[in-house]
Amino acid sequence: MEFNAPTNRTQLIATLKDIFYYYRIRREAYDGVILNDVKLERMEFTPQTDEQLFEKAGELVASKQHREKAEYVEELNSKITLNNALIEQLDLALEEEKLAVEQVYAKSGALLEEKVFDNGFTNSTVMLDKFSALELEKNEKLSKIESDYRLKRSTLSAEISLLEYKLLKAESKYMEIFEKEKQEKY
Repeated sequence: MEFNAPTNRTQLIATLKDIFYYYRIRREAYDGVILNDVKLERMEFTPQTDEQLFEKAGELVASKQHREKAEYVEELNSKITLNNALIEQLDLALEEEKLAVEQVYAKSGALLEEKVFDNGFTNSTVMLDKFSALELEKNEKLSKIESDYRLKRSTLSAEISLLEYKLLKAESKYMEIFEKEKQEKY
């Protein structure tokens, strides 16, 4: 059926009467659709036993558990690798810092020695006191650097030990989670 959109009230009423006539009064006979008979085979259902259901629940949870465990182990290994790299950088930084301090104080000592020699105070107790004070200051600075290094290294080593412990316990941790989730799925 085709019709134009009405623009006023009388056209709208006429269009609605045409639609009513078309769908309610002038209906054509329904030919119908012939349906084919469907033949279905009867299926037998055997309920699963508790053991089968428990095994199926284990299979559903196992892949997730293995994936999560692998991600956890990978994360721990990356943290351990990072901390080992930090320790290596710390070792290099310690050596560089010690060398820099040694160079600065060697240069200061050479300048002081040159000044003493130029002024003719080579055997003076004041100059010997200055040399010993310079040596004492150098040793204090090296000692501070060494103690800071030991503190940072022990912190990183403790963190590595904790991560390695977690790595060892990962299997049992995920087995507990696995059993719990399997019970929930069952």
